[in-house]
Amino acid sequence: DAGVRKIFNEADQIMTDLGFRDGVKRACFEGIGLDRTSIVQPALYIAEVTAYEKFKTYFLPDFTAGHSLGQYPAAWAAGVYPTWQDGLRLVATRGQLMEEAGRTHPGKMAAIMGMTIDEVQELIAGENIQIACHNGPEQTVIGGDIAAVLAFAKSLGKRAKILNVSVAGHTKLMESALEPFAVALDATPMNLPKLGLVLDTTGKMATDVEQIHDAMLQQLVSTVLWMKAVMTLRDNGVGTMVEVGPGRGVLSGLIGKIDPS
Repeated sequence: DAGVRKIFNEADQIMTDLGFRDGVKRACFEGIGLDRTSIVQPALYIAEVTAYEKFKTYFLPDFTAGHSLGQYPAAWAAGVYPTWQDGLRLVATRGQLMEEAGRTHPGKMAAIMGMTIDEVQELIAGENIQIACHNGPEQTVIGGDIAAVLAFAKSLGKRAKILNVSVAGHTKLMESALEPFAVALDATPMNLPKLGLVLDTTGKMATDVEQIHDAMLQQLVSTVLWMKAVMTLRDNGVGTMVEVGPGRGVLSGLIGKIDPS
């Protein structure tokens, strides 16, 4: 598709100009660099932007929401940035800062199944572990100190799955990224969303630009409230949700567990 090709070519040029030697096309089509946070985040963003470009020629949604990095293409779809290029530059900075924070403060993440968030919270109290994502009634992602997360996951056996990620996002291990990322957010033009935009840091509908800015900043170190975001969409009358992006429909599976209807 010529439109999709044009976006990928331009994204590749932007990434090269920013100093990413391999651009972003090779990451998406050949898997080059997907083990690095600084590459996987722009790759996800641009894959979701191009998928949404095709999707909106058939359907225009009333609301958008995104999980973790997905918050950025969701904000673009809602009209928050004047152009997708603004969002890509912001995401490239985010990925780079998170990768640097991960090098300075290495961490691990694990998905915990079959337990409520309260049960997990009780067990991790006093450990160097935080709840990074509340994904569903009985799915939570934890993150923190490598040894602590590995030991905790081992103690839970089959209920825990170590995630193949290179940093412990949404935990205090990302604190060193806050200040420079705030500068990048200040430099990114943002508008009021034209569609309903649910923020995954608060689980609520965005009502002003400052809220979006703060949510994106705090998302680095605080829990992704995906379950709350989905319930907010449902409470606003949403009956159909469409997952836009690569992968095997992970969010669709989570949504089905939060509300089978």
